[in-house]
Amino acid sequence: MKCTMLAVLSAALLPGTGAAQTLRGRLYSPARVQVAPVLSPGVTMALTGSSLLAPAVPSMGLAGSLAPVLPLPAVPALRAAAALAPVEASLPGAGATAEGPAMGPASPADQTVRLENISLAIAEDVKAAADPSLSMEAGQGAGQRIMAAVLGERPSVLPALGGAGAPQDDGQAAPSRPVRRSAPIVADVAFTEQVTPEQRRLFADTLGRRKAGWTRGMAQAGLKLDAPIPPAFKVVGVREVKAGGAIAKLAFSVEWNQGETRVGAFRVTVRLKDLNLEFSRLPVPEPPAEKVLKVSFKKSVTPEDAARFLEGRRLRVLRKDWDGTYWAAVTGGDEARAVAKEVSGVGIVLYASAKAVEIPEERRLTVVFKKSAAGDDDVAGVLRRHGLTVLEAKGGTYVVGVEEGGAAAEAARGLSSERAVFYAVAAKDDRPEGRQLIVRVRETVVMDAKVETAVTEDDVAGLLRRHSLEVMEDLGSGMFRVALSDGRTTNRAAAEALARSALVESAVAVGAAADKDVEGAATGVASYKGRPWSSTEYNLVYHQAYMGLVARGATRAQLELFGRLCDEAPMRGGGFNPWSGD
Repeated sequence: MKCTMLAVLSAALLPGTGAAQTLRGRLYSPARVQVAPVLSPGVTMALTGSSLLAPAVPSMGLAGSLAPVLPLPAVPALRAAAALAPVEASLPGAGATAEGPAMGPASPADQTVRLENISLAIAEDVKAAADPSLSMEAGQGAGQRIMAAVLGERPSVLPALGGAGAPQDDGQAAPSRPVRRSAPIVADVAFTEQVTPEQRRLFADTLGRRKAGWTRGMAQAGLKLDAPIPPAFKVVGVREVKAGGAIAKLAFSVEWNQGETRVGAFRVTVRLKDLNLEFSRLPVPEPPAEKVLKVSFKKSVTPEDAARFLEGRRLRVLRKDWDGTYWAAVTGGDEARAVAKEVSGVGIVLYASAKAVEIPEERRLTVVFKKSAAGDDDVAGVLRRHGLTVLEAKGGTYVVGVEEGGAAAEAARGLSSERAVFYAVAAKDDRPEGRQLIVRVRETVVMDAKVETAVTEDDVAGLLRRHSLEVMEDLGSGMFRVALSDGRTTNRAAAEALARSALVESAVAVGAAADKDVEGAATGVASYKGRPWSSTEYNLVYHQAYMGLVARGATRAQLELFGRLCDEAPMRGGGFNPWSGD
């Protein structure tokens, strides 16, 4: 039968006066007092159990008073003499108790030594109890330790003043009714050797007593409590944070995982005074490059679909770029190259390629897809059919590599027959300039019915195919450097034939420009080199002159001569005008 009453620890062991303190406790059986006091600063100390009347103890500062709150008939049922026998036996003139024979009175010297020991043992807890910020649980622990020192008993398992968890087991028997703990929010927790047993107990204690804080912190760190696989922690380090020379906080570094595909790390800082938690994410070490691949999904794919696909393929997401490309790591014994080859261009995947792949220049080419005719399904199909590894992608332009043993030039010719491809050009294209042309196509064209229509990519691709021309470079503004795919005609003859097409604005064979044209262009640019012109204005004029020479068919050697003449021209006015045009 559980009986409860409040009594005041009045006097205690020797006569004296002092400020009373309040303890709160609970009596669980008629034969034993289970002391679980709570200290509240500045008020009386109430003890659950039987009243204890004795002279006051000056060193403890406790005043004598009695404040029972249960009806008088309930008092006889409280048999607290057995629990309080150690104290009563030490009092001067203490007689026999209901549970045992009387003990002889202690000498004044023994009483003084005992009181001094008790005073030293409880000094820290009494001082801490005066802190207004002390939590209820910490106050309960302080009160129990004070009463344990007075009664000569071992305290129940309660938190220390700083919230540092349960005290280390000293081999004594546990109390008959220990304080119950709720189940921890995370059950699978491992520690490295550098984490001490006391620090481990504190960390484990917070998992059961600060569940709300852990829930918020784990969400911040990227964990999902509703995921099919529960989280597992590994505490890999701990750092002490001191304030005023004393340890105020402990910062735990934690690695977590929810299976192979969801891993991360965070730091949780525990404030010892009240066990409050502070969380911050930590970077996860990058896996080896040979384990990493990038995956680009089609535009119609939602982030949820992408996440499910990666999870189903056991791919661990590392990051997501601004363009929607995912970087992921393979798990287990998988290889990034094999997985990329398997999933690239299949289903919702636009392309996938391994990070560690190295493709030499002779196996690289640029593929430009038609903006109006090529959708994601078309692009994915072309890349997969031709076994191309995507190295870079920007808009509809892809820098790709062919498989080992293949040649970029052959791949470019094969891609030209694809309906979705505008053109493809090898990165290392050394066809002679005698087979090259500069072609500029119109933006619009007037048809037979005098209707003006825009020139499409299909129109340009068809024009080049009819004249056996292959694109080498897109020079912008509708201008292309092209090359004859066979030697059946010269570039000058091809230029004349192209010029007769309604789609073509101009067609010039490379080599048609004269050296005097180059020298004249350089002289015109040199007049802008220096004051009153700015460097911005000079660079603009230089670029326009350079592209003008390209459009007139200047060779590589002529373009180098133009640059050299401009560099050798003297600076006008000692330098550029810093305030003009910039």
